[in-house]
Amino acid sequence: MARYCAYDNEKIGMMVGSVTLADGSVLCNKHWDRLGFSGFTGAYSSLLNKHDVAKIIDEGLDGDRYVASLSGFDTTFEYDKQASIGNYIHVSPTTKQIQIGGAGLFKFKPQVQVGYKNIVSYHVVEDGDQIIAKSGVGRAIGGGLLFGPVGAIVGGVTGKKKSKKIVTDLHIDVVVSDRPKNSYTISIISTQTKPGLVLTNARTTAAQISAFIDNILALQEQESTDTVSVAQNETANEIRQFKSLLDDGIITEEEFNAKKKELLGL
Repeated sequence: MARYCAYDNEKIGMMVGSVTLADGSVLCNKHWDRLGFSGFTGAYSSLLNKHDVAKIIDEGLDGDRYVASLSGFDTTFEYDKQASIGNYIHVSPTTKQIQIGGAGLFKFKPQVQVGYKNIVSYHVVEDGDQIIAKSGVGRAIGGGLLFGPVGAIVGGVTGKKKSKKIVTDLHIDVVVSDRPKNSYTISIISTQTKPGLVLTNARTTAAQISAFIDNILALQEQESTDTVSVAQNETANEIRQFKSLLDDGIITEEEFNAKKKELLGL
């Protein structure tokens, strides 16, 4: 079947490379290169359609910035393979960001890039049943194992399902903020899967992902607690300073009480 370039509608030769875009159209490598992406960014073809391509080329836009504007992607994103989870989540610990993949068993297909601080919650769902909501570490501690790089306990999913039934759907919905969509789905199983090694591995993957997100949520909670603690200490120190001024007779009791109420937000 003949292929035609999405940009200029010219026929693409049999020996000429091409990229398939999100709308199913095909872009020849020559025009893909004109988008000016830095480094190898073939995965980003899933974000662009032929209208996006025409806009970038015709208006001379910065390809990297244009892609970033679509879903918060940074085309220079560098992930840590050790900290990442297969083709489901790519992690950049130094920048505290992750890219969430879709149904990419053999190839990573990023849906969105999001900072740790923008991860709100998650749900693990198996055939319509919600296995874990938001935090799976509490369950997993009872019968899990330590999951290497992320340092979290795994077992919340694998210990939940004991039945021998066939599973047709296992996915994780990750709820985020400040992105085009409120939720992104990580599909782990989408076809009928009998009990066995494949199903066990899929549930283990779901447990690893949930444990990883638990770590992020715990980290954000700790940072929030630390911020509040620092603010409280600063307030207490200011009150002590004004108490010293009161003791030295520099300010009145009335002035001290007024300042104290102001600092405490009363």
